Amino acid sequence: MKRVHILVKGLVQGVGFRAFVRRNAKRLGIKGFVRNLPTASLWR
Repeated sequence: MKRVHILVKGLVQGVGFRAFVRRNAKRLGIKGFVRNLPTASLWR
């Protein structure tokens, strides 16, 4: 099993973003979890 850490940053607009990501991850066979950073300003 391969482990990858991915950081996605930027402004997310649209209420369907998480559903879009979940749908595509499932289609690609990607499993994992998502968490928000405690302070978004660290990554701007």
